[in-house]
Amino acid sequence: MENKNLSQKEIENIIELYTKTNISLRKLAKKINRSTEFIATILKKNNVYVYKNEEEAKTSEIKNKEIKKGNKLVAVCKKTGKTFDDWENKSGVLTNLVKELYPEYKMPSKFIRKQCEYKTGKFWYEEFFDIIEVEDEKQKLETKKCKYCDWTTYDLDNKSGMYTTHLKKKHNKDILQYTNEFPEEKWLFKTFFNKLKK
Repeated sequence: MENKNLSQKEIENIIELYTKTNISLRKLAKKINRSTEFIATILKKNNVYVYKNEEEAKTSEIKNKEIKKGNKLVAVCKKTGKTFDDWENKSGVLTNLVKELYPEYKMPSKFIRKQCEYKTGKFWYEEFFDIIEVEDEKQKLETKKCKYCDWTTYDLDNKSGMYTTHLKKKHNKDILQYTNEFPEEKWLFKTFFNKLKK
């Protein structure tokens, strides 16, 4: 059950096959001559969701869609043209709008809606909404990146103190240590240095 005899490249290939082709666990196991349990373990260790069956994998096609950097998926109402960020309908906002706009529509049970997703690979509400890729306006906003890691914040001036908190919690750096390393960033901690002067 160990992946001692699998290279990192082989593991990456397994993950890519499973996520990009929506192949079932059983078919993938047969294809690479390994047990389904072995593959499931590799996938889970690499934070890849393991589908219960092939139908669920088909449904997840849109969830696994590769989105261009700086873009996001949204649901657009076919009747009103209104856009919703919650394209997965996790909050139920799309369900509520369908009930409001189409009072004559007989809402199928949750079970039937899920079955529809499994069989067609589409969400039940795609009859009423288009799920499209759009530019994410938030991605356009300028961000301040940590000097030590990939963490970012929209608080460019550190007014909220989030950058200070991040430095302390994640990198165990206080303001003096940080500004000794990066003196050009002293302006981010005006309040601290004003208090220090007093």
